[in-house]
Amino acid sequence: MRKKIGYVFFAFLCLFCMIGCQKKEPIELMPFENIEIKTTGWNKKAKVVIVSHKVHYTGNDETVQKLIHSLSYSVKDNKNLKNGDKVTINLIYDKKLAELANVKFDKTEYTYKVHGLSNDNRSVKTITKNKKDANTGENVDVAEQIITIDGVEIPASWNLSEEEIQDYVSYMKGMEYTDNTPDETGVKDDWIQGDSDVKTNRKNAKYYTKDYNNNDVNCYQAAYNYGQSSSQLYKVIPVIKDDKSVGYECIFKEKS
Repeated sequence: MRKKIGYVFFAFLCLFCMIGCQKKEPIELMPFENIEIKTTGWNKKAKVVIVSHKVHYTGNDETVQKLIHSLSYSVKDNKNLKNGDKVTINLIYDKKLAELANVKFDKTEYTYKVHGLSNDNRSVKTITKNKKDANTGENVDVAEQIITIDGVEIPASWNLSEEEIQDYVSYMKGMEYTDNTPDETGVKDDWIQGDSDVKTNRKNAKYYTKDYNNNDVNCYQAAYNYGQSSSQLYKVIPVIKDDKSVGYECIFKEKS
């Protein structure tokens, strides 16, 4: 009888060890799937900025969530960049926390190709316009300075910051690209190919100028960056309300 009980106990012990020793499959996270990247500065003088990142996770494990919130990124050799340069973006994370959360990453680094930078070849000219004086009602000559950068004219009276000037020039150059990109049949096709090497599956997103201090340029740039940092075909279109443009929407050719 004791021998039989001993066999049963041994079998139970073996089963317990087998179950206890089985390790769960690690949770795979994709830290670069929804990363938004922006280049600031002029060609040969630029740097890369991580605008935002969102790691997809539908579970409720607090350790995993803590790990996700702690993620950050660093960019190697991030100075004096020019169009065509490639920079490496590294994921920074707590290895012990990742092990505790039983998480693995599909990638821990990402190569980004710098593009869309304009040359700071600015020139300034003064033009004279005949305008009606608000006080006297008489027509008077008014001098106005015009800044021209990479073929884009900007009135000095706009008082744009250096970053706003860069964004506006990028916006205008992007509009030129959109309007003049032919497809294989010779018909204009304003779909733009995103620059990400990592396959993305993004959904359409709307951006409103009210969320960008009513700065139309910054609003457009946000929508443009969202599409450009994807691997999908996209375009940016105005959001119209009451016959007025209130923002921009980044839409994708193949919807997720």
